[in-house]
Amino acid sequence: MLAITVVPWVIYQCLKPRPLRDFPHNPITNILGDIPELVRLIKNDHICVLDYLELLVKRHGPVVQMCMGKKVTLLIADQDEIERLYVRGKSVDTSQDLISAFQPIIPTGQNALISNDMWKRHRRIMGPSMHRRYLSRMAHHFSASANQLVELWSLKLDLAGGKSFEAASDIKLATMHQLRQFHYRGLVTELMGLNLGSFITGQSFGCLARALASTVKSTSAEPALAEFSGCELPPISHAVETVIASVGFAFQLPFTSLLFPIYIFFSRKWRRDYNLIRTHLWNCVEEAKKREDTLTQSGDLLTDADCVIDMLIQQEARVGSEPFSKQEMLDELTVFILAGQETTTAALAWFVKFMALDLDIQRRLHEEVCEVFGTSLTDTSSITLEILDDSEKTPVLEAVLAETLRCALVGSGSKRQLVEDEIIMGRHAPKGTDILALNGLLGLSEAAWGPDAKRWRPARWLRPDGSFNRNAGPSGNPFGIGHRACFGQRLAVMQLKIFIVTLSRAFIFRSVAPAVDVWTSTTLVSNQANVSYVRLDRHES
Repeated sequence: MLAITVVPWVIYQCLKPRPLRDFPHNPITNILGDIPELVRLIKNDHICVLDYLELLVKRHGPVVQMCMGKKVTLLIADQDEIERLYVRGKSVDTSQDLISAFQPIIPTGQNALISNDMWKRHRRIMGPSMHRRYLSRMAHHFSASANQLVELWSLKLDLAGGKSFEAASDIKLATMHQLRQFHYRGLVTELMGLNLGSFITGQSFGCLARALASTVKSTSAEPALAEFSGCELPPISHAVETVIASVGFAFQLPFTSLLFPIYIFFSRKWRRDYNLIRTHLWNCVEEAKKREDTLTQSGDLLTDADCVIDMLIQQEARVGSEPFSKQEMLDELTVFILAGQETTTAALAWFVKFMALDLDIQRRLHEEVCEVFGTSLTDTSSITLEILDDSEKTPVLEAVLAETLRCALVGSGSKRQLVEDEIIMGRHAPKGTDILALNGLLGLSEAAWGPDAKRWRPARWLRPDGSFNRNAGPSGNPFGIGHRACFGQRLAVMQLKIFIVTLSRAFIFRSVAPAVDVWTSTTLVSNQANVSYVRLDRHES
């Protein structure tokens, strides 16, 4: 009889959240911690996870604990404390939760490593991929991709007859197209059956071309909406979707380090798709090595690499270089797939929603774009990295991008783990504590921005003389903060600017139908708009 009473009590005590002693938190009334309240608010009040984090901060102050079952995370919403810990301090490193999600997929990739010697070595070898010289050679490729999206949406605009149509899937095709073209020129050849000449010139992936060729208007149950048929994508595209989705799934799992490897082991589809990606990538590496060997034997050198694989192969050929093993090479290339698409796609999906809110800023952006980059909808050479980075020439573009990233909250927080005991806001936090810097929440501060802090208003970044003021207020650090901030930030910014320029030059974004004017979101890897539609018009000639 005693055992019947004691055993459940012992189990309850083992599963019960154990918050840190000195930091505020909600009352612990069950083994699920804050989960029941979060679920109730999502269901009844239609909030998202980010709204709940804001609620906890308002309820308890700038440092508060969140208990998701037994998992306890310390939330920090104080800019000075975040900078002290993440930028100036040495007591934090990447979170074990992130490592658990990425390690089964990319065991030697940067995202799966603590900041040890291997991580530093990988950063050093991959560093040139983000250098200005390399990125500048890729600008015209991204412009071509954005132009294809314009071509697709121009067709849909004509077919839609003034109705709203779904945009997120087309944006995803465009960013997938870029990633393959940018990082895996050889993979493009594998997929599209192109010859070696096209392989070297960087032919497009073809997703948008397939969509354009197969776009047919279909019947919609909602009179104000236009629907279009989809297109059949290459197997590798579906494989990438599978692996990316699995990362989001891993973040939702309890006991990720235990359950995620089990899921991978028993999912035949996941293993098949993962192996397909890795096989294609390695075939591309071998092709690049053959090409480099051929040029070397003829006395030539391939010095103007415009894909990561060529860059890595060229580095290996240099005396005293640090070559990757096969495992390391494949893992780092896979990192670009996992980390490169989601944030850019999410930001653009929010951008097309925001644009319809402010016709005046649309007009100003369009006029600036046409003056600086010209009016041609097909010229891919006019949009250069040099001009894109010149805020004196493109202040409205800078303001629109800064405000989109601030309001979209695509990188809403930076999670780390304490590697030594620390004093946070005057209270002791032991080694091993998970902390989450609420960068995005600070970017929406009413104290800094005023009562309209959550409103998308790019003009807040412009001085009275029209120049861009990057210090107008907190940006929310959309790419993270500290030495583990987003490695591909410069690439992402260039991609986003090119798409914003190209879309603004081509279209006016009108208010969408009420049925799809929805502003809810889901946060897994990034903050994704649940619905992203557009209703387009053309600028007058």
